Amino acid sequence: MRGRRRTALLLAGGILAALCGFEILLQILSLGIWWFGGTGAVPVDDGSPRILCVGDSFTYGLGATSREGTYPSQLGTALSGAGVDAQVLNCGWPGSTSGDLLAKLDDQLASYRPRLVYILTGCNDVWRGRAGTAPPADSGFRLELRTLRLFELVAHWWTTGGNTQGLVVQGDAPFVGEWHAGPLSMHFLPDGRVESESGHMTWSADGERLALVDPGKETRIDATWRIEGDQLVLTAAAWPVPLRFAPGPRLRHDVDRGNRALADRQLDAAEAHFRAAVSTPGLEDAARLGLVKTLCVADRPDAARAELAVLAARFGEEPTTDRGVAWIEAGLAVGDPEGAAAAAATVLRTVPWSARLLELTVQCGPHAADRASLRRAIHEGRERFAGDSNLHSMFLEAAASLAVDDPASAVRDMALSFLVSGNPARLRKALLQDRGLFPLDRLDEALSGLDPADADRVRIVAADLDRHADAVTDALALNLGRIVDACRRAGAVPVLLTYPKSMPEVEAVVQPFAERSGVDLLQLRAVFDDALRTQDYRDLFVLDGHCNDRGYALMAEQVAADAATRLR
Repeated sequence: MRGRRRTALLLAGGILAALCGFEILLQILSLGIWWFGGTGAVPVDDGSPRILCVGDSFTYGLGATSREGTYPSQLGTALSGAGVDAQVLNCGWPGSTSGDLLAKLDDQLASYRPRLVYILTGCNDVWRGRAGTAPPADSGFRLELRTLRLFELVAHWWTTGGNTQGLVVQGDAPFVGEWHAGPLSMHFLPDGRVESESGHMTWSADGERLALVDPGKETRIDATWRIEGDQLVLTAAAWPVPLRFAPGPRLRHDVDRGNRALADRQLDAAEAHFRAAVSTPGLEDAARLGLVKTLCVADRPDAARAELAVLAARFGEEPTTDRGVAWIEAGLAVGDPEGAAAAAATVLRTVPWSARLLELTVQCGPHAADRASLRRAIHEGRERFAGDSNLHSMFLEAAASLAVDDPASAVRDMALSFLVSGNPARLRKALLQDRGLFPLDRLDEALSGLDPADADRVRIVAADLDRHADAVTDALALNLGRIVDACRRAGAVPVLLTYPKSMPEVEAVVQPFAERSGVDLLQLRAVFDDALRTQDYRDLFVLDGHCNDRGYALMAEQVAADAATRLR
C-alpha cells in the first residue's frame, strides 16, 4: 500500500513538474513574441484579397429578404461588377456589442487575413448599457496562465471548428444545395450555413472531411461525405448509420411539388400540382396561394385575382390563422399592398396571432391606406389573442412604428411593449435611436391613462437614459481603439462606418475617435439622409429600423466605392 502511495505521489509530482516546465516555456516564448514581433504586420495571403465586414445586425443583415440582400453580399456583387477581384466575409452577428466584436476579432484576423476591415458597431453598446468585456487597455506584456489559455483555445477550436466567427464563403463544394432523407432535409448554402429542421448550423470542408457546427451551442459533428450516384452520403460517429440524402428539397405532397416547380420556373407543372392539391383537405389554402403566385409569374393577373377572391371568401366563411396568412400573402403577390394591409387588419382582429402574421403585418403596414386603422386592429387583437408575451410585445412595436404622424401614440405603444415584455432594452433602444418618432417631450401625454405604477416603470427607464448612455461612452471608445489596433497589427486597413440612420449617442463617440486616431470614417448616414429627401423612410428601412434590401444596397454601394479605390 505504501509503495502504491509513493508511486502515485511521484507520478503526480512528475506531472506537476512537467506542467510547470511547460508553463515556463510558454511564458518565455510569449515574452519573446511580444518583445520582438508583437507589433509586426502580418502579410496578407496571395490570391484574392479578403474584405472583412464586422459588426452587429446591420452587418449580419436583419431586415433583408435573403442572405443575398445583406450589405456584405451586395458589396461582393458590386465589386465583382466593377472588375475588382475580392472575397467578402460577413462576420456580423445580431446583438453584438463592441466588446463582443473585439472578443472574436483576433481569431477572425488570424483565420481570414483580410486586406480591409469595415467596422460598424456601437448601437448595442448604447441601448444595452454595456460595451462588453475587452482585453486590458495597456499594451504591455500580460501575465496569465499560458497553459490554461492554450487548453481553452484548443477546446474552443475543437468545439466550434474554427468557424464561429461569421458567414464565410466556402466555394463550390459538390454537396452545396438542398438534400432530403425521409423526413429530414439539409440545405448547404455556399456562404457556409446549413439550414435544417433542427435549426441553423455552419459547415466547413477539407477534402472529404466535413465539420458541422452549431455556434450557439458550441457543438460540433465531424463527418465524412461522398457522392454515390445522385445521393449524398454523410457518415459520423454521432449517427448510428450513414445518412443517405437524395437531391432536392423534401416533397411531401402536391403543394411542395408545386412550389419546387415554381422555383424552377416550370409554370405549367406548378399550376398542375397546385390545382391537384386544391381538392386535398388541409392543403386548399396553401394550394390557392401557390396558384396566385404561379399565375402572377405567368402574367395572368385576372386569373390570379380570381384565386385571391376565393381565398378572401374562404376566410370569411371559416377564419383561421393559416387562411388569413395565405390571404395576405396572395394580396402582396398580386401587387396590391394596400389590399394586403386591409386584409391584415381584418385578420388581426379575427384569429390568433402567429410569427408569420407579424412578418406580413410589418411588410404591408407601411402601405396601409389607413395606418391608424391597422394600429387599432393590433390593439383590438391583442386584447383577445395576447398569448406569447414576446410576440405580443413585437406586435405593439409594429403598431408604434405605424404611428408616424402621432408621436404620443408611438411612445405609448413602445411603453406598452415594454410593460408586456418586462424588458427595457427595446424601449431604451427606441427612445435613444429614433427620437423623431419617439420624442421624450411627449412622454407624459403618452402615459396618461396608464396605471400609475406602470407609468412610473416607464418613467424610470426614460429618466435613466442619459446616465445609461454615459456609462458606455468611455468603454466604447476604448474598444474601438483596440479593434483598430488589432486590425493594424494584422496588416489590415480598418475603416469605420456610421449607421445608416441617426444614432447620436454612437456618433458622439465614433466621429471624434476617428479624427483622433486617423481612421477613415464612411459617413453612411449622410448618404441616407440625402436619399430620404426624395424617398420614403420605408423605401430603405423595415419597421424595426433595420435596412431592407434597397437600404443594404445603398450601404454596399458606398462601401464598394471605398473598397475599389483601396484595392486597385
